[in-house]
Amino acid sequence: MLEATLVSEDLQAYVDVLTSMEETSSQRRHNYTPMLIVGTHKIRQEQKLQLAFIGYVLSNLQKEKPTYGTIVGGGNKSHTTALETLYKDIGHTLRKLRDWTAGSCTCTLRINTPGSPVDRHRSKKA
Repeated sequence: MLEATLVSEDLQAYVDVLTSMEETSSQRRHNYTPMLIVGTHKIRQEQKLQLAFIGYVLSNLQKEKPTYGTIVGGGNKSHTTALETLYKDIGHTLRKLRDWTAGSCTCTLRINTPGSPVDRHRSKKA
């Protein structure tokens, strides 16, 4: 399957290619692995995480996590990437984002605008 947008709950991921996995336990249902096409010769960590995010969204739809995905780099060279270890990072990041967007984040964000007490305090020291 080429060029698909995967949507599951509050997540959406674009995938270049979905490749059918080998035989699954249920022959009525096909499971897929993601393929990401990039224009770089060197595969970066961000690209691996992007592939893992696609796999994460895909797993919500097919109820089975792809254990690997493929990144096709410059010169059409394919790089098989293990996704299992990256899913933990994806899950952790999504939990933080969901907490933040729900307003329950315990993070402190300080914005110093001109004239604020923090800004005036700094001005006196300068």
